[in-house]
Amino acid sequence: MPQQKKLDNLKSSLKENYKQNPNESISNINKDFEGVDIELEKLMKHRNNILEQRNQTELNKERILNEQKLISVKEKNLDESIKKLAKSHSEWILKRNDLQKDLASLEKKKKILEKDLGVLRRKRDELNSKISNKRQECNEVELKIDYLNRDKHALSEEKRIESIKLDEYHKELPNPLPDFGEYANKDINYFHSEISSLNSKLESLEPVNMLALDELEELEERLNALVERLTILSNERSELLLRIETVSTMRQEAFMEAFSEVDKHFREIFALLSDGDGFLQLENNKMPLEGGLTLVAHPKGKNVRRLASMSGGEKSLTALSFLFALQKYKPSPFYALDEVDSFLDGINVERLSKLISSQSSNAQFIVVSHRRPMISASMRTIGVAQARGAHTQVIGLPNAA
Repeated sequence: MPQQKKLDNLKSSLKENYKQNPNESISNINKDFEGVDIELEKLMKHRNNILEQRNQTELNKERILNEQKLISVKEKNLDESIKKLAKSHSEWILKRNDLQKDLASLEKKKKILEKDLGVLRRKRDELNSKISNKRQECNEVELKIDYLNRDKHALSEEKRIESIKLDEYHKELPNPLPDFGEYANKDINYFHSEISSLNSKLESLEPVNMLALDELEELEERLNALVERLTILSNERSELLLRIETVSTMRQEAFMEAFSEVDKHFREIFALLSDGDGFLQLENNKMPLEGGLTLVAHPKGKNVRRLASMSGGEKSLTALSFLFALQKYKPSPFYALDEVDSFLDGINVERLSKLISSQSSNAQFIVVSHRRPMISASMRTIGVAQARGAHTQVIGLPNAA
């Protein structure tokens, strides 16, 4: 190695220098040796690093060789697999071709069978139609036979009855028989023709109802009952119409009375909440129950507008005014208001809270609100906060929170 040669050169140079200058101080030599030791130590470290690098290179080379061997083995296995797959593929193609040939022959057979099946179906349908016709004819013949049997039985019964009647007539005939005069030599057909002639003459006459008098009496009784019932119903109808008119009048009077009171309260409360003026307007003054009701409001500093053309806060004030007007006219036990002040500014919230406080003597108000003036005016405050998860937590708060 070059470092070892360099070290040997240094040692030989030191020996020569010692021979040439034996009188130099040992301290200088020691210093030179210390320098040589330091350099030697560095060289040894460098040598060790090189050896480690060579060992690492050898290991890497061995690892690469092993990987090459594994890759060769895998490549060989892949080649064998590819050969097997190619062989299997060729076999599969042969089988597929055979199956396609079989399928083609089966399709031909299928078409032939379908054709034969169509012919057989047509024959079957024709036979079914013929069978159905024969069955229908058979049923008709059976019905005719049944009817003929019934007619035969009826005729036999009629013959038996006529024979009995004939025997009775023979018994009732006088003995000796009377002289019939001009009818003595007439047969039964002549008598039948005479009877038919007499019947036709009777039929040519107008029909006479022998029960007409009885039917007339029944109809007169029914007519009297219906007239009496009609009189009662007419009286009841007049009374009902009078009651309906009275109820309609009372209902309209009650509505107009309620409308006047609610309109008066609405004017007062709307003026208190918005410093403006508003009123209730009927769509049909002549027939108030057949029309609607319109809220007309004139907030302070703005034109007169209907409820549909107002802003959110103005709509809230107008609706609340109408609500409290109804409450003043006909109070309810309690009211639940859910964030009715969300569209109002601070001044209007204070006015609303004062109005609710003044009305709380006649009813109980449950108000959901996030506004401080409304919370401060409450008699009792309950907070609902988000707890862990999807649950809420109810928290009692001091007044004027």
